[in-house]
Amino acid sequence: RSVMYYLASTMHINHAHKMRGSRWADQQSSFDDMKAKVPQTMAASARYVEDHALKGPFVMGDTLSLADPYLFMVCNWLKGDEVDPADYPRISAFMAAMESRASVKAVRAAGMLP
Repeated sequence: RSVMYYLASTMHINHAHKMRGSRWADQQSSFDDMKAKVPQTMAASARYVEDHALKGPFVMGDTLSLADPYLFMVCNWLKGDEVDPADYPRISAFMAAMESRASVKAVRAAGMLP
């Protein structure tokens, strides 16, 4: 649960500042500032995930948990947020493990993932 709480309360919010600044401010200059900071905050979130969230190939170690699909979705945002997942070997391995799953292949083939 702690990983899901982190994703929901921090990493998801960091990403949302790129296009939903009006939730937190009213001035265009504020929106621009929030958007400009996204690469920094998402890189910090990726570092946190890399260092603390993955206990093995998945969040819970060798076993897939409910947190893994959420982490997979959020990590799919990294490139668009100007963060290179290759800089994070554990995240890269996690993404590769998720991409190899039949369910992810099916959802990707259906065009439901970015």
